[in-house]
Amino acid sequence: MYVYDKANELARAIKDSSEYKAMQEAKEAVAQKDEYMDMVKEFMKAQINIQTMTMMGREVDEGTKEAFNALYTTVMNVEACRKYLEAQNVFGRMIQDIYQIIGDAGDIMNELFQDMMGGQN
Repeated sequence: MYVYDKANELARAIKDSSEYKAMQEAKEAVAQKDEYMDMVKEFMKAQINIQTMTMMGREVDEGTKEAFNALYTTVMNVEACRKYLEAQNVFGRMIQDIYQIIGDAGDIMNELFQDMMGGQN
């Protein structure tokens, strides 16, 4: 159970982190105005759409790029929205780093599996 205790400790540490607290505070500021929250959601959807298209090898048309750039400019000109997106990025990087650290434990499992298979794939 030691691993589970550490996982719970990590969850608490994440919630106590300055990155998490800054993101929550920025989210509360954005939530004060429905139009700000709507802008942020629209921006995030557009961003995911472009990332998905790119990952699938599809070219993003100029109209989509221009609409995204206009939305980006609008969102970044609103201080509360900009701070929220920046805080999300900082928090996201921290979480990615944690996943990488945890993922390194997966290398141990790969080594064990290869040892069990006699080095065969």
